[in-house]
Amino acid sequence: GAGSSGSLTVTGTGSQMTVNNGLTVGFMGVGTLLVQSGGAANVNGTFNGSLAVGSSPGSNGSSVTINGLGSQLNVLGRAAFVGLEGNATLNVQSGGALNAPRLGIGVSATGVTGTVNVSGAGSQITLGGPTTSSFGGVFQTTIIIGFGGSGTLNITNGGKVLAEPTVANHQASMNLGLVHTTTGIGGTGTVTVSGAGSELRIRGNGAAWGDGDGD
Repeated sequence: GAGSSGSLTVTGTGSQMTVNNGLTVGFMGVGTLLVQSGGAANVNGTFNGSLAVGSSPGSNGSSVTINGLGSQLNVLGRAAFVGLEGNATLNVQSGGALNAPRLGIGVSATGVTGTVNVSGAGSQITLGGPTTSSFGGVFQTTIIIGFGGSGTLNITNGGKVLAEPTVANHQASMNLGLVHTTTGIGGTGTVTVSGAGSELRIRGNGAAWGDGDGD
């Protein structure tokens, strides 16, 4: 409920958590998920099987951290969202990995902030694979940064973000700074890639920005 907080840690090689039909970190309160030291977390589901960090008002400060070589967060449903209705952060660091079909940062009808940091050699976000929509179609692989909200993606010190669809004839894309279709609020999207070995790779139609305020 409002004003509450909760935390979950998955730690150690061989330690594993699996949830079905999606995982919310921060709903009407502050949520924290830490996956470290070779632990793994799996989020299953079809079009409802998303990871949502900061999913409602009152969830400001919610975060997910994937820390250490071999530590993984695998989203097998629709997408990973950071900053829906509460300010939220996702950190992938020191060799950790996030695997998901799609990534949304600062995807909000209320202008909140989402931040994703990928830092350190071996730290990687990999986007791709099939994901089914509620209408029976298949989503393409996309990175959306700032859809009515403020989204920031920082890739530093050898971190990598790779958007490479595994479905035949599918292409990946990245969109920054989009106007929210319901509220008309313009989003802000910012991407920083810095440091030796850091990489952002998008296989497909490429990137687009400026529908709101893209940087």
